Amino acid sequence: MDNIRIEHVSGAQGLRSIRDRWLELTERLDNGAFYQHYYFFESFLEGFDDGKTDYYFFTLYKGETLIGVIPLRQIRLKCFGLKIAALEIPWDYDVALCDIIVEDDSIPVFNLIFEYCRRVGIPVDVVRGKFVLQNAHLLSVLANQSETRYLTIFQAVNDYLERQQIELVYAKSKKKSRSVYRKQQKLRKLGEVQFVTANATDDIESAYRDLLEIENSGWKNRAGSATEFYPMSKVFFAKLVENFSKIGACTITSLKLDGKTIASKLSVVLNDRCYYLKIGYDETYAKMSPGVLLIENVLASLAENTGVKEYNFITHHDYYQQWDPMHAKKYEVYVPAGTTRGRLAHYWFSCKKLLRRDPDHLTMI
Repeated sequence: MDNIRIEHVSGAQGLRSIRDRWLELTERLDNGAFYQHYYFFESFLEGFDDGKTDYYFFTLYKGETLIGVIPLRQIRLKCFGLKIAALEIPWDYDVALCDIIVEDDSIPVFNLIFEYCRRVGIPVDVVRGKFVLQNAHLLSVLANQSETRYLTIFQAVNDYLERQQIELVYAKSKKKSRSVYRKQQKLRKLGEVQFVTANATDDIESAYRDLLEIENSGWKNRAGSATEFYPMSKVFFAKLVENFSKIGACTITSLKLDGKTIASKLSVVLNDRCYYLKIGYDETYAKMSPGVLLIENVLASLAENTGVKEYNFITHHDYYQQWDPMHAKKYEVYVPAGTTRGRLAHYWFSCKKLLRRDPDHLTMI
């Protein structure tokens, strides 16, 4: 496409230089995920950029209008003992999802990126997406480019609830025969029960501190998985809360007993989806299932919000199955460049796919 121009910026300073145009692109798309948003990547770099990794933001322009952003970071892979120069869509286990942002799926994104990298001297043999949902922009772009070779390997399952399921949970929550209702009634016998939602900037900072305190007081502390143990994640989430609060997209719902927070949950609601990010509860009240009570309260609120069509758990867990969620597949995606090592990497990961007996055949060879 001769009328498409590609450029790139690097690091946090470069990211800030495209802020306004990226936000305009987000508004035009109207259906982007929170992990495709400018504020997500600003938070990500604030927390995880250690100064040792190169972060690139490849930008696609039609005239002066930004029509795509492909966020990538430099990593090193090995196959057959050889170092492979890889560019990877940034991700972290705290938010095990990643994607690119493109307004038009017919744009030959990776042909443009590989040619551009050769021209400006950015080494790349392969591009990787670690946790890519089956309906991601990345896979839509690749499916539209018959000349682009790529490989997908099944990675994990993503649990989510559709609108009809959210409404069903809300309807069931009113039935007094349910164990969840009975547990809430037992909790009420101990004192005044309140569900409080914070989404304004002033309220949410205090609510987030309470969430971290509760999270650090229980099993996550003993297991070493509390946010307090991971300074980079702590900075990332603090910035995420701050950033998405600016646009009214971040909420923290707390379950309080006589004014004391006994469970707390962090969510991001963007466009028509709500994302489950963090939860913590006081183990003193574990028999009353405060976490379940909290999630059902959030789902009830979403049922009354006609604009929300999906509740995304982001990961898969046995705990979520009590709400009978839908399951979406997440893939590890490899797009090889036309280099010798890129072709070698494609062969290596194709063998890896076959050895795992991956049932999905989205590979284009």
